[in-house]
Amino acid sequence: MQNLINLYKTPSDLYQKVLNRIENEKNIAIIKKRLIVSSVVFSIAITCFVFSILFFLTAASQSGFSQMFSLIFSDFNIIPTYFTNFILSLLESLPTFNIILSLLMVLFVSSVSRFLTKDIKNFVIYSHVKY
Repeated sequence: MQNLINLYKTPSDLYQKVLNRIENEKNIAIIKKRLIVSSVVFSIAITCFVFSILFFLTAASQSGFSQMFSLIFSDFNIIPTYFTNFILSLLESLPTFNIILSLLMVLFVSSVSRFLTKDIKNFVIYSHVKY
């Protein structure tokens, strides 16, 4: 009878291991939710970035910026002669709102990707904890 009691004795740190495992599972559940939200926001950010680039390209072609900019490659010999007029024409036809929008989208995508990689790293760390 005494041998059976000794056989079923629990380790002294079992309670702490169970509490640690419960805490780890809570952390994993929180990280999974954050990972899903970060992934959705990242896909939305990438989509917005692509549309902002397309919006910029459309505005650049409508404003004449792309035609003025292509003069650099086609008639480079004329540009030094009319340098100030050429630069002013480029600046006038520059779609600044679209450039600012595209840069903001780059900032948004980079910040969301930072959060996404942080969540992925935390998920990998917490999911591989052994007790």
